[in-house]
Amino acid sequence: RFDELSALENDEKLDDEGEKELASLHTILDGDYSNEQKVFGGFYINVTHSGKVEVHAGLVKRADKKAAIEAGILKESMHHGKNKPKSDYSQKLVDDLNAIKLGARQNAMVNKGEMLLDILAFQLSGVTGYNQVLGMRFDHPRNQPETETGFSLDDRLTSPREESYGRYDTDLGKEFVKFQAKGKKHRNAELSRHLAALLMGGDDALSTMIDDTSGANIRSVWTPTAENFFKRVNGAYLENLHQNMLGMKSDHKEAKVFAKLKKGEKATYLEKIFGDEDTRKALGLDADQIARIDAWLPDYFG
Repeated sequence: RFDELSALENDEKLDDEGEKELASLHTILDGDYSNEQKVFGGFYINVTHSGKVEVHAGLVKRADKKAAIEAGILKESMHHGKNKPKSDYSQKLVDDLNAIKLGARQNAMVNKGEMLLDILAFQLSGVTGYNQVLGMRFDHPRNQPETETGFSLDDRLTSPREESYGRYDTDLGKEFVKFQAKGKKHRNAELSRHLAALLMGGDDALSTMIDDTSGANIRSVWTPTAENFFKRVNGAYLENLHQNMLGMKSDHKEAKVFAKLKKGEKATYLEKIFGDEDTRKALGLDADQIARIDAWLPDYFG
């Protein structure tokens, strides 16, 4: 296309629209960097936590730095080496001065409970990225199985954090003002969803108390399926489960038919009993059987 437009331009047959297109193609071909810069420069591609693709270009490898400086592509750093001006302050004094500045900040904030909650929610939201506003580290515990079926959490626990998470060029001052402007309702919602995602429970006594008080219910988020459970236990386990759920003994006709099935068939059959309404109706399950099935949990959970 560039060659076509160039030929028209040489013949003075190029209209205004064509000239604009040719100029844009010139820009593309020229690129953002000169050929001399490209000899030493490169780029890397980063995929953020939210899935956004970012290109960081114009970078020079450490091994090529000296040659790039000699070629006039880079300027010698003023932060290192002989050109670095000598500081009037020793490192120990700098550390003390930084501690004094931080102490003054904390002293001013000790009675600002609401603002501290804003800051906590702000950091949890992910906008701060790798910058620590609070001296706290949060390691998110695993709360989802590797299998894909039969498990679903509240969207607030699985939705991604703010898109600016992990960026180094974010103006946190402006972002914090925008965060505060959303109000306490938004702040408290962020606190709730992110602190809930960090919750582990402590010891057995506290975990039990938390579960009892909050009404935690495993079956509200998990339904056993062939993939996530039934295929992962042995055939005898499946036979006992089938009998217990339907309230029958091992010599029952249906129990005998079930026992003759292959393990995969047993798993698929139980998945339908646990999660398919049409199968339940076709089998004529009564209210007691359905209640028993809907409340069942592996004895692992105690």
